[in-house]
Amino acid sequence: MYEQFTDRARMAMGLANQEALALKHDYIGTEHILLGLMREGRGIGFKALEHFGVDLQKVRQELENLVKQGSEPIEQKMLSQTPRAKLVIQHAIEEARQRNVSDIDTGYMLLGLIRDKNGLAAHVLANLGLEPEAVRAQVEALANDERANEAEWLSPRDRAHKFWGLSLIMATILVVILVWLLVGILR
Repeated sequence: MYEQFTDRARMAMGLANQEALALKHDYIGTEHILLGLMREGRGIGFKALEHFGVDLQKVRQELENLVKQGSEPIEQKMLSQTPRAKLVIQHAIEEARQRNVSDIDTGYMLLGLIRDKNGLAAHVLANLGLEPEAVRAQVEALANDERANEAEWLSPRDRAHKFWGLSLIMATILVVILVWLLVGILR
């Protein structure tokens, strides 16, 4: 399922799993995805929230008011997602698809979270004073900013294509130089 995710988006989902385990929850909900985005700390999703003064501590404090910690430690390592978390992931995929982008980054994950108005993450962000349209505008501004981390937008597949494309160009240049030198020597 995460083949389309950038490295940072995958990391955020792994951190969401860790957050759920730390809270002794046996599921990954939208609140855990939000915590994962905040803990990832470098992606567009994080940067957009940081722009509005949201940090990990504020999100944690707000969640403490809304969600209770579980009572028993969870044995399993990989947790399943709630239907609402799955919906958020689907929304993130749709947001990317609407922009003709094949890779899901943390910005699209955040757009998925705010699109689901009934999710716990959306309630947390609303309680922190964020307006969904302002968040959407900030994500889009960061995405359009060429100085935003290019690696966020490149999947491992795209980075490999870029690397091999550059390697092929350099190999071609090297062959041309060698042929030129040989022709010069043989004259």
